[in-house]
Amino acid sequence: MCSGVSCREGIWQFYDEPRFRPSPITAVLLAGGLLGRRSGAGFYEYENGTKVQTPVDIQPRPKWEPAPVWISSRNPTEAGRVSDLLHACGIEFETGDKPSDNALVIVTPLGRDTTTSAVIDLLDATRVVAVDTLFGLDKGRRRVIMPTPATKEDVLARAEALFGLDGTPVSIIRDSGFLWASEFWPVS
Repeated sequence: MCSGVSCREGIWQFYDEPRFRPSPITAVLLAGGLLGRRSGAGFYEYENGTKVQTPVDIQPRPKWEPAPVWISSRNPTEAGRVSDLLHACGIEFETGDKPSDNALVIVTPLGRDTTTSAVIDLLDATRVVAVDTLFGLDKGRRRVIMPTPATKEDVLARAEALFGLDGTPVSIIRDSGFLWASEFWPVS
């Protein structure tokens, strides 16, 4: 790591280009003597020059229990992707202009966060969960959902179970427009 840090530093200084700026994390690791394989620790832990696999604490996925689901049609193409997935999983959902009082509310924001989507559509933020559809919802491809800060835990658990019904992994991120892929890629 020691020579890598100085190489990256040199490239950055030579080109004076922000994209070549070395990560501040590497400088901290170097200052702390965490040199990777050489010291036995760095970004990873090492024993005898071999990376140690740390066990991952995997929480059991919540079980889906049939409940009303409503999909916002603000972004019709994205809503269609979600409805196709739910149909493929055998899930029926509400089709009205507004969700019923106890429905799990699914939004598909493009370029905005979950809370903003809930406010714009006048939805109950305690029942709203967004799903990132920009890269598709194919089986086997991790799905990302995002609650509002007000979303109830049981509603979030229902959404996680719903989007993982076919065995696809589901990640939950917290409400931030900056974490959505659509913030970084142009959306037509």
